[in-house]
Amino acid sequence: MHGQVPLEDILPIVKARGLTVTDYLLSVYLYAFYAADPRARHSRRPVQISVPVSLRQFYPSESLRNFSLFAVLGFDPRAKERFSFEDVLAATRGKLAAATTREEMHALLCGSVSLMNNPVFRLIPNALKRQCMKLGNLLVGERTSTSVLSNLGRLALPPCLAAHVEAVEVVLGEGPRKRLQCVALSDERLLHLYFSGSTRATDVQRAFFTQLAGEGARVRVESNIRGAEGNP
Repeated sequence: MHGQVPLEDILPIVKARGLTVTDYLLSVYLYAFYAADPRARHSRRPVQISVPVSLRQFYPSESLRNFSLFAVLGFDPRAKERFSFEDVLAATRGKLAAATTREEMHALLCGSVSLMNNPVFRLIPNALKRQCMKLGNLLVGERTSTSVLSNLGRLALPPCLAAHVEAVEVVLGEGPRKRLQCVALSDERLLHLYFSGSTRATDVQRAFFTQLAGEGARVRVESNIRGAEGNP
């Protein structure tokens, strides 16, 4: 599912609230999961979103591979009888910036490196380690958050290429438990929002775009989901 919102609509909304675009989209996404599922209001698990953070801004790297870690942010729906969107904004305000500092990312990176350098861990055969890592990710990593929100920022293509590109689509690979993912990308005029996953239910996407429209943004949505569950 692909949503388009004019930047001239979304940027004033974000600026008026004193937020970054990623901060705002994170709150909208969290609230969409909460609003779309009444059971979430009584769940013991918090509603949390993983936000990938590029480490290239902190450490020089020429690698073409992903070089990032995840900040996980959210709120506990049991903290109040009912959360409004303003409550979600208040619960998450400032937390993304605090969780993505060089110090926080360095601490996470050191934790990963210390495991790799553990003498006992290094003696384990790679085939067994791969299976253990997959199991650990399924039991722990996949349970830490409800979904992923990745803001790729502004798309900058070389002039010789930009003249021939009509559209760009971004699809994130799903996890065993994260059945819905969201990617944000902007060009000169529009903020593009791409939802992908294995679920045919559209309740979360509908709540997401409804919230944006309710804030005054003009939203255009395209979908190739066949037999979608829930109202369009």
